[in-house]
Amino acid sequence: MTRRICITGPESTGKTTLSQSLARKFGCPWVPEYARSFLQELRRPYEEEDLLLILKGQLKSEAKLLDPNRPFLFVDTGPEVIWVWSRYCFGRVAPEVDKITRSHVYDYTLLLNIDLPWSPDPLRENPKKEDRTKLLFLYQNLLGTLDHPYSLVSGSGGEREKTATRILRASFPSR
Repeated sequence: MTRRICITGPESTGKTTLSQSLARKFGCPWVPEYARSFLQELRRPYEEEDLLLILKGQLKSEAKLLDPNRPFLFVDTGPEVIWVWSRYCFGRVAPEVDKITRSHVYDYTLLLNIDLPWSPDPLRENPKKEDRTKLLFLYQNLLGTLDHPYSLVSGSGGEREKTATRILRASFPSR
C-alpha cells in the first residue's frame, strides 16, 4: 500500500526541494505543484474560479503518479493549499473546494515552517513576514480541523529532510 505524503506550507518554505529530496531518498515518485505550470501558461491574472481548476489538475497529476509498488508518493501541495489561498486571497472558500479538501485524505502531511529566507519568484506574492505568518496560521488551523496526522517541519538545509525522514520512519516503521 502506497502512503501518500503531502508536503505543504506557505510560499518559499522549501516544499519542492523537500518533495524531491524525499522522493530520491525513498526511491519513490513525487507530484509537482500543478499551480506552477497552470499559472505559467495562464495569459492573465488568476481569478477565484481558477483555483478549482488548479485543484482538479493537482489531483489528476497525483492519481497518474500513484504507484502501488512504491511505499510513498510525495505530493508537493494538495487541496489544502487551494483552501488556504482561497481564504487568504478572496476571504472565502468555494463549497466544492472545501468538500474536496475535507474528503481528500493523506496518510501524513508535512507542514513546512516559514523559517527559511524568502526566495523571490515571479509566481510568489507574499514576501512579508507578517503575511507568511498569517498563511502559516491558516494552514495550522485547517490541518487541525481535518483531524489528519501532520507535523510542523522546521530547519534549514538538510535539517528539514532529516526531520521529515525521522517523522516518516516513526509513523511508518516498515518503510
